[in-house]
Amino acid sequence: MRTPNFNRLTQSELAALAAVLLLGAYCTATGQEQARAAAGSSTTARENPNKSARAGDASALFEIGRRYEFGIETPPDTFIAARFYRLAARQGLARAEYSLGRLYFSGDGVPRNQREAAKYFRRAAGKGYALAQHRLARAYELGQGLRQNLVEAYRWYSLSAKSLETSRLNLEAMTSRMTAAQLAQAQTATNQIIAKLDGLPSAEETELRASPVGAGLIPSGR
Repeated sequence: MRTPNFNRLTQSELAALAAVLLLGAYCTATGQEQARAAAGSSTTARENPNKSARAGDASALFEIGRRYEFGIETPPDTFIAARFYRLAARQGLARAEYSLGRLYFSGDGVPRNQREAAKYFRRAAGKGYALAQHRLARAYELGQGLRQNLVEAYRWYSLSAKSLETSRLNLEAMTSRMTAAQLAQAQTATNQIIAKLDGLPSAEETELRASPVGAGLIPSGR
């Protein structure tokens, strides 16, 4: 069977293809799930991504990519996973940008390209996605796809260290290698990005608000 050229398919064509790719996986739905569907109950993109993916929902497209990457209810295929991550990333979904960056970094499903990986890590990091902030900091620290820059590494580690212990440890280790001038510059840069992000919802919350289902789960007053 000839492998389809995903790079030449439009977003709508790929979204429609999602239903075909996962059809077998969802033919085993339980009687309870079928009863809910018959009753007209709404389901989230994570529970039933096919319908939402056909409508171009970014979270649903990401979920299909995730299932193909990790072989959840379908044989693993990072080539297909990368294509669906890309569709979701084009809509600015932070976790899709981060996931696509991971694949570029490792060369799974796409040609290995650390510069391209850093590009997607940066996009997600700017939305407050902690894992992407950590990977971007690591890229700056080691010069992976970016020019080595300890000041930038310090800045992004400082942000991700709020929720990731690994970032905190890396930050402590790196600080001991920096000069006083570098530390002063890094702290100034960190304060600037914190001020920019302060008060903004997390990437996960932003994505929930954008979802037809998730919009009703977060109080509008925040």
